[in-house]
Amino acid sequence: MQMGADGADILGGTTVKEKWNPLPLDFLLEEYSLGDKRVQLLLGIWIFLIIVSVASVVLLSPRQAFMGGSEQQALYTFFMMYPPLLLGTLIMFWIGFEWGFIPVFLSAFLIAYSSYMPLVWALLFGGAFILGLAIFALCYHSISISPRPDNLKRLAFFTTVAFVAALASSLGSFVWSLYHDLSATQTFTIWRGWWTGTFLQSMFLVGPTLYVCTPSIERAKANFFQLPQTEVTLKWIYTAIMSVVVVLTLFIIGANVLGFMGIQQELADLPNQVAQNFRRVAGSFQIITWISIGLVMAVGMGGIYLVSRWNSNLAGKVEEQTEQLKESEASLQEAVDQRDQLLKQVNHRVKDNLTMVLALLELQLKTGEREPVEKILNDSHARLRSLAVVYETMHQSNAVDCVNLKQFCMKLSNRLNHSYKREDQTIDVRIHSDDIEVMMDRAVPLAMILNELLVNSYVHAFADQESGTIFVEMTRKNGQISVAVRDNGKGLPSDFDPEKQQTLGMKLVLTLTRQLNGTFFVDETDKTGFKLITPAESKD
Repeated sequence: MQMGADGADILGGTTVKEKWNPLPLDFLLEEYSLGDKRVQLLLGIWIFLIIVSVASVVLLSPRQAFMGGSEQQALYTFFMMYPPLLLGTLIMFWIGFEWGFIPVFLSAFLIAYSSYMPLVWALLFGGAFILGLAIFALCYHSISISPRPDNLKRLAFFTTVAFVAALASSLGSFVWSLYHDLSATQTFTIWRGWWTGTFLQSMFLVGPTLYVCTPSIERAKANFFQLPQTEVTLKWIYTAIMSVVVVLTLFIIGANVLGFMGIQQELADLPNQVAQNFRRVAGSFQIITWISIGLVMAVGMGGIYLVSRWNSNLAGKVEEQTEQLKESEASLQEAVDQRDQLLKQVNHRVKDNLTMVLALLELQLKTGEREPVEKILNDSHARLRSLAVVYETMHQSNAVDCVNLKQFCMKLSNRLNHSYKREDQTIDVRIHSDDIEVMMDRAVPLAMILNELLVNSYVHAFADQESGTIFVEMTRKNGQISVAVRDNGKGLPSDFDPEKQQTLGMKLVLTLTRQLNGTFFVDETDKTGFKLITPAESKD
């Protein structure tokens, strides 16, 4: 036998759950029609076992004892090895309580009726037999444990429940004794033989049969039928505990009553003084009886209290975990919403960037300048690269929709230095910048402007120089961003006006400046650079 990941037995490829799996009769009739061959087979086997149970009573029972004759010892022996109870207990474990109690009740009712008991007494006598089955069903329904006693835990549980069930079913001996007016000694004898016989039958016949046959029966049930899902509630657990308490209490009271009746009969022939002394001694045992009953009830109430506390603690933990799951769900939903928003932004940005790329290429094609193809491609490459650096900076900073201008400028200057610097030339880029974060809708135009200004310095400022320095200053103050790019190169012409320039780069700078609602002008201090002032945030 193998064990599944959930602790279930795996037999021949079929998984058998590690608990009692009854197949209620009402569930079977609701889920399957009477015309179903599986239902017909199961009902046929059940009816056959009922017939066997009744036949065992008819063929094996001591009839004279049922008629109230003197063969009471034969009756005790019959109840000690009672075939209907054996079959009914096995049927209860393998199929369900209602399947098992019917053959047990019918057989017991037949015994009572055959002894000329009135109908009410016969029904009461038959009902006493099914008390033991009810104890088994309650306990195994309330505790998720397999009825197969294949380890110490299951064997201990089965033994305990079998003992209480035997005591419960033995209450039928009092019904029998009261109706047949048996003596206290006779009642005690039949009661003792009844519960001990029932208990021994459970331990030495029912237990081994369950151990051997349960796996095959459970596998057949799983193959032929869809078993219902059973739910254990506190009501079931409380009922099981109280049932055990009631049975033990009745056991103690019954033993006390039988003992007191036996003493009264034995004292009838003794002198009054001696009898009175014995009665006083016997009265002290009444105290022990009531103390025992109190202890049993205290244990039962304590069990209910412990189960209630355990359930409260479990409910608290479940509620706590539920709150955590709700918080996790809310965080997950927020993350999903952010992802959806990000995807929308990405789609929007990709669309905008592709539009910008197309616009750059169209401007490049429409420009009146006839430049070498290599220069056109290099310029286009530089502009597209500035877009790539924007997204690279955003990704490395784990930001969703903003870019750090200082980090972007450092990365861009490194890339441009690698692309435009000649081998015989040394050009440094010095960046003085506040820690400025701008949203993506403004970061892209600023990045393109920075790229054009830096490329302009690399290409034109140091044409005849072996070294040079480009200065970049960026500040944010009073809601305005100021970007200044200058160099120590040859400088700009004295009459340089950005608005009159026809180059694609300068046209692009002016267009992007208008997009930013900013101002672009030449630094009039020494005519060595440009300055851009723009709002830090979009006004819309």
